[in-house]
Amino acid sequence: MSDDGLQSGGLGRRDFLRFGGAAAAGLLAGGAVPRPAQAAAAPPLPHNPVTQGAMPTRNLGRTGYRPGIFSLGGQAAVERPNNEAVAVPIVERAIDLGVNYVDTAAAYGGPQRWSQRYIGQVMARRRREVFLASKTNDRTKDGSLRLLDESLRLLNTDHLDLWQLHNISTMAQVDQITGPGGALEALTQARDQRMVRFLGLTGHANPRP
Repeated sequence: MSDDGLQSGGLGRRDFLRFGGAAAAGLLAGGAVPRPAQAAAAPPLPHNPVTQGAMPTRNLGRTGYRPGIFSLGGQAAVERPNNEAVAVPIVERAIDLGVNYVDTAAAYGGPQRWSQRYIGQVMARRRREVFLASKTNDRTKDGSLRLLDESLRLLNTDHLDLWQLHNISTMAQVDQITGPGGALEALTQARDQRMVRFLGLTGHANPRP
């Protein structure tokens, strides 16, 4: 998949699916799609000194990172409105116990994005200890870049370790994301500008898209 192809007219559904199949095969084999050379320079990977002694770890594809087998998701108590007194200590305690992978999303916690707000309070002091993942639920380039800018602000960081297309569930979404002005252009641009380190997607229901 070339960035030139994305910029000149969007990645077609067939090309995207072919690429996606190759990516899935690589992940199942314990690998991941390599990043372009221009994105190679990045801050050091996070390191939580407690993790290795607290739990088993696993390779995260070919990223060079080894997350613990337990991670922290940014939902439930960590996305409830006005729940700072509960949510922030949960994030702190998870890192204290060796969690080194934290996942959130622009959609978690509603329009106020409570999840990113709570996690961001901890990231202001402990960003270097966790692999930080977030997501865009917007299917357009411009909308996704706006979400990313706000995510970085709320999370108190200048980059994400992983930015994902959130809950891809229909082929119509695939068409929009991979077409001209689609969200995939935002992901590659953010990676090339080193606002994010790795790219991914999530899905919860229909396996075809």
